[in-house]
Amino acid sequence: MLTVIRTSIRPHISIAFWNFKQEQLDKIKSTYDDTGKRISFKISISEDGLEEIRETIWDHTDSQLEYDNEFNSYWWERNQYNQSFRILSDVVFLNS
Repeated sequence: MLTVIRTSIRPHISIAFWNFKQEQLDKIKSTYDDTGKRISFKISISEDGLEEIRETIWDHTDSQLEYDNEFNSYWWERNQYNQSFRILSDVVFLNS
């Protein structure tokens, strides 16, 4: 299994965290959740509302790489969004 934890910090709660569009979320659900490739996914927001933590557990590193490759173009969009709104974001990968 592989756990991926993305932490994002925004400068003010009036700025939304980046997220996929609904059709993209539907594709992720059918391709990764419904097939068991993505075992779990949760989003937590800090008490002050400035920090978002997304934790994803994958069945295998290959599934996470498949996901990354499929949605690669959206990472650029996310990075541009975060940069323009001064949202800091970092990722940690934990193999188990």
